[in-house]
Amino acid sequence: MPMSLNAKAPSELIIIGFAWLLQFCGWVTAFVAQTYAEHEDVFKALNQPPLLDFGNLLRVVWMAIWAELLLVFLLPIVVFSKLRLHMLIIVLSTAGLVLASIATSATIYLVDLPFKSVTAVGSGYLVLAFANGLTAVYYAIAYDNRSEVAPRVAACDDTIVNKA
Repeated sequence: MPMSLNAKAPSELIIIGFAWLLQFCGWVTAFVAQTYAEHEDVFKALNQPPLLDFGNLLRVVWMAIWAELLLVFLLPIVVFSKLRLHMLIIVLSTAGLVLASIATSATIYLVDLPFKSVTAVGSGYLVLAFANGLTAVYYAIAYDNRSEVAPRVAACDDTIVNKA
């Protein structure tokens, strides 16, 4: 059964739309804050010997922001297309959830530092993690419901006729 926008219930469109809105807002927040943090040389300051682990981990969030941008553009394409891309969305949303969780863990707990842009980066990635989790769960449920094919079981009083 091909997926189309007309085949979706309004509640499904609300869930997908809310997840996409969260993804978009989280991506913009994380990207702007991350760009500002890069402008302030926060990542270089965090790469000093006492905080050496955080500086290298915070460099990973640049890869995460571009992977999240892919998800922001991919979700509306899947909703409006007739292709069945549930498994691709599940895998990419789960990967995005992991990347957003790593970026959130690396940035949101640096509250003691004078750099508030790092906390904003963590907040943006936290919103992205919620959106990716919601998207992955929705498409996993949709994939499970549409791929179930229950075999017909013959009742006790049915006679099975062999036409050989």
